[in-house]
Amino acid sequence: MLRNRLARISRRMRLSLLMLFMTLALVVVYLATRSLPPAEERQEQTITTRQSIDPEQIIDFGALGAEETAAMSQRKQHYGISDSMDMMVTSEESIRVGDTTLSMRDFEEKDALSKGKIVARPLDGGLDQSPVQDYGIHVVRPGDNIWNIHFRLLKEYLGSRGIELPPGADRPTPSGYSSGVGRVLKFSERMVRIYNMKEKNFAEDIHIIQPFEKIIIYNMKEISGLLDSLNGENVNSIRFDGENLWIAAP
Repeated sequence: MLRNRLARISRRMRLSLLMLFMTLALVVVYLATRSLPPAEERQEQTITTRQSIDPEQIIDFGALGAEETAAMSQRKQHYGISDSMDMMVTSEESIRVGDTTLSMRDFEEKDALSKGKIVARPLDGGLDQSPVQDYGIHVVRPGDNIWNIHFRLLKEYLGSRGIELPPGADRPTPSGYSSGVGRVLKFSERMVRIYNMKEKNFAEDIHIIQPFEKIIIYNMKEISGLLDSLNGENVNSIRFDGENLWIAAP
């Protein structure tokens, strides 16, 4: 009888210890996850959370200091690029090329208005709740053309994911059709804006790009969203109808 009672006590102790252990485990998990933002927010974090520059400071293309250069390098690494972009900035910052300064918020407003959209901005002293965007900036050089600028970015971005594009990957196939890479590049022309710093407006002809007057602006969230679905096997299955880009079923 005593033995049975001791067995029952022992079982209750084991059950109590198990419940205590499970409770402690749940507390640890709760505390660990409480300090982290939701998964969606972590995925949407912009480069400002990784390497920030004072938003009041103008990022001067011709006079990048050591701090700005280090910040640019870290920001580019997040997107797997290095040389294909000159600057990586956020919508909270301003850039200068030559004697002209551009606020990226002003750029966003002009971009929206050119597409028939309305941008709501707070009154003086109000907090701007607009989402922060990441923008890649390429300053046009002598000899540049829009196709090669896109191809350098595409090659570098995919290369960071282990997908190597040969030098002629953007050329037509032997039968005369556009390659999959060529279709991506053609579609990319619809995703970027060419801004004339001298005239302070968008360039109407994307194929006329004056050196050090025009900049190519990439919305990095849109670009990465497009390129993340590509791999070495499906890149040649891409189709483009002049409006939309998709991957054809095998």
